[in-house]
Amino acid sequence: MNPTGSRAEEIPLTPLDRGRAVVLAQRARLLDEVRALTPEQWLTPTECPPWRVRDMVCHVVAAMDEQRHPHLLVYHAAVGLIRHRGQLLLDALNEAQIDDRRSASVDTILADAARLAPIAFFPSFLHRVPVNDGSLPRRSDIYYLQYVIAPRDVWMHRHDIARATGMSVTPDPSDTEVVVQVMRDLARSWSGPAVELVLSGSGGGTFLLGGSGPAPVVALDVVGFLRHLSGREAGSGWLDTLPPPLARVLRDARVAF
Repeated sequence: MNPTGSRAEEIPLTPLDRGRAVVLAQRARLLDEVRALTPEQWLTPTECPPWRVRDMVCHVVAAMDEQRHPHLLVYHAAVGLIRHRGQLLLDALNEAQIDDRRSASVDTILADAARLAPIAFFPSFLHRVPVNDGSLPRRSDIYYLQYVIAPRDVWMHRHDIARATGMSVTPDPSDTEVVVQVMRDLARSWSGPAVELVLSGSGGGTFLLGGSGPAPVVALDVVGFLRHLSGREAGSGWLDTLPPPLARVLRDARVAF
């Protein structure tokens, strides 16, 4: 949770019990949403080309498989770099994840997701193993990957799928922790002037970034802003009324998803 007026850089990392609950909740909402898709919607292109909806779901299921069976993470990275030469490590790994289920039926994909969703967690003895592919914050580890990045990834792909298919995203109380941790990461890399961001929508809140002193208040849609931070298209015009130094920093701001 983020009390109104608190500094985002002081937000603590998600604790273990809360992290597990958030992971489980985001997976459950994704399952509910994709079970309602028609066969045609499973083949709909997303805004993450060349992925279709089924590719995106296969990526999420394979990521759960890696968390349940960590050797698969190493396997997908190695095989991905061989099969998908010229791609960055993360992109090659993602494609190798999808390769595992390219010929699977939708029923099989859903069954795998339902089987893995309640049980797929990296073992605790791996939590402090460093992880960084160049896109994650410094000193990231398996714990951060499991309890911050994993639910964040599912949250974002739920919105990707909804945009592709026209379906709705079901709000969930766990959205708050996803958003809070995104803002924590943003604040810890923030180099701009002080600003108070008021994010509206499920999981939104008020977040103070930057140094002390007067901070302009900027109201934004939470989904649109997090899409922007991920590098996705978030529309135009939302920076036009801001002071140029602040607009530049917000325009260039990115957070790992």
